[in-house]
Amino acid sequence: MSDDWISVYEAAEIIGVSPQQVNNYCVKGRLPSVTGQKIGRGFTRQIRRGDAQSFVRPKRGPKGPRQTVPVVAVLLALLLFSGVRAVSAQTPEPPALTNPQDLLGALGWLAAGGAAPAISLLLSKQKWFNAIANPQAKVWIVMSGVVGLPLLAKALVDFVPATVWGTVQPWWAVAVAAFEIGWPLSQVTHLLVGKNLQQA
Repeated sequence: MSDDWISVYEAAEIIGVSPQQVNNYCVKGRLPSVTGQKIGRGFTRQIRRGDAQSFVRPKRGPKGPRQTVPVVAVLLALLLFSGVRAVSAQTPEPPALTNPQDLLGALGWLAAGGAAPAISLLLSKQKWFNAIANPQAKVWIVMSGVVGLPLLAKALVDFVPATVWGTVQPWWAVAVAAFEIGWPLSQVTHLLVGKNLQQA
């Protein structure tokens, strides 16, 4: 270990910190030094070169996430919020589905976002949806349905010829009528059968 004395500034260059930080190390007793004596070059605080060379800087812990939010991000968030409010104020409420047997009416209802509130409820009843462990994946699936279903309905209404809808309409009406009758009956049957099985 070298015994020659050096100044605070030279020690700072060796350690790689500021002279003020070297003084702090000396005051706290982490770095041996001599003060108040005319040694070497005559500085009030002297440090042995060997002590400076062997000094180990205290390690800082890992930096956590920055808490400051960039101004640009705040401005973008405010603009997005203002745009969403402006669009929502000008967007009419989804029309009511008065006649499910009207195929074009049902598609128009879907295109206007009429089914959006029910999509999350319908998905929550599906076993494959509940089996998904990742909550973010569930959110993306719901958002895809809320956005994708109206877009698909709008595309069908705009690009499929009217003659096709005229051909499909009777079949759609029969299917809806069968569902309107069959679904309540199936639920009643399920309740009665389940109740009989419990009593048995």
